[in-house]
Amino acid sequence: MKLRLTDLAVITGVMLIIGPWLFKIPVNYFVYFGYLVGTVLLSIAGYDAQARMLKRGHPGEDLLQSAWIWIKSLFKIHQDR
Repeated sequence: MKLRLTDLAVITGVMLIIGPWLFKIPVNYFVYFGYLVGTVLLSIAGYDAQARMLKRGHPGEDLLQSAWIWIKSLFKIHQDR
């Protein structure tokens, strides 16, 4: 079984949401940002699961792939300066 981006999104999203609570990290803006990113990742994974059940392909996988390319391009721009 091949590990897909939506599988990684679920694992990462759950860890970003539950991690601060498990490790007793004090709440600050970074924790809130982690909650936000985790929620978005879980939403994309849920969207992909619903589309697969309706046999509409893998739109969540495509969305995560394009987001990853965009993030990598942002860091390439900053490395060139």
